[in-house]
Amino acid sequence: MVLDLSRLDRFIAVAESGSINKAATATGISQAGLTKSIRHLEEQLEARLFDRSARGVALTREGQAFLTHARLIINQREAAVSAVRAQSEGRDVTLRVGIAPRWVLRTVMPEIVARVLDDERRAQLVVSSGQKSWQMIERMREGDLDILVATPSELDDLTGITVNSVVHDSQGVAVRREHPLAGRRNISLKDLSEYDWISGSAETYFRRYLTSLYMSRGMQPPKPVVIADSNTMILDVIARTDLLGIATQQLINVGHDERITMLRLASPVKRELAILTRTNDVLPQTGIDLIGALHAALKARVLATGSP
Repeated sequence: MVLDLSRLDRFIAVAESGSINKAATATGISQAGLTKSIRHLEEQLEARLFDRSARGVALTREGQAFLTHARLIINQREAAVSAVRAQSEGRDVTLRVGIAPRWVLRTVMPEIVARVLDDERRAQLVVSSGQKSWQMIERMREGDLDILVATPSELDDLTGITVNSVVHDSQGVAVRREHPLAGRRNISLKDLSEYDWISGSAETYFRRYLTSLYMSRGMQPPKPVVIADSNTMILDVIARTDLLGIATQQLINVGHDERITMLRLASPVKRELAILTRTNDVLPQTGIDLIGALHAALKARVLATGSP
């Protein structure tokens, strides 16, 4: 089966806008032409991709499954064009790198960028950050990233993604160094329940970890009194109050290690730090070299700060 890439472009436009009219305007073709293109694609796939109503169109289950692959194909097409243009201009290909952990962005990436600048091949880097690991994993699955540094969990869909584990980072309950629980040994969940919590929203990894920590022992998880979407703000608040929060040691080490410590729980947890790539992608040599440099720099950083 040979798929017409222009039909994939139009399918994505309709899926993202939820409207034939809006998609027709965005793609510059008539509504009739766009409708015909979608019908040809549905006939080719032998599946209905959209449910149609007076309010517009909505993806069917088959359409939702196809959308992920359609985006990946289109992104690969753009990457191929970019690679050819880069070679014709005497440059190497563009590498789209995602960095989920904030501490990696601040402590490791400047070193990596300096190495790239010293390389005569001078690959162009497009660095993305500011999202949670699970959000960036979704972007990688859709073909929007070539290399991703993240902390995947068992709840993430890693279909089509290769996970190259680097090290494990200590994860636990963070408190200010003057907190009444700081320094105590064998702290129980009952001890923790006597204090209020600050955390991210329900879908964040740290919040899910907190919930599973309590529910695995048949206890009701605490309801945070403060919810924030910034780990930096969460740690800043912890440093100034008796609120408890979840963090990794490396996150604390970036600007908070003098004010915040990790409680000594009976069962400490390690969180995996990994470099992710798409399984079927063939990276250029510069991409392979970049992964090697990232692996070495990440491992050195974690070991040097005492969180192996």
